[in-house]
Amino acid sequence: MKPMIVIFFIAFVISGCAATGPQHMYWGKYSNTLYELKKSPGEKATRAHMEELREIIDKSKEKNLRVPPGVYAELGQFYQMRNESGKAVEYYRLEAETYPEAQQLMSRLISQSK
Repeated sequence: MKPMIVIFFIAFVISGCAATGPQHMYWGKYSNTLYELKKSPGEKATRAHMEELREIIDKSKEKNLRVPPGVYAELGQFYQMRNESGKAVEYYRLEAETYPEAQQLMSRLISQSK
């Protein structure tokens, strides 16, 4: 019985150490602004979320981190909804460059934007 407790304790300590490793992506206040946008949709919440997406991109570059998946595409979608196709395409391309697995979807969104 005691060896089982020791093994559990060691596994618990090791898993706790793994959770405190280096940060690989910067998410900022993404969850908060998205929640506010879903809870109270409107221009103010939309602007706040768009600003947070831009902040995530800027901070990621400052910290030399990869921009989280979907951030460029989501910002592109907001620009597309505002009829700013040029900016939308720019962010769709950045998403495709950063995440090649999104290439097919981003190509489709780019062609729909033109």
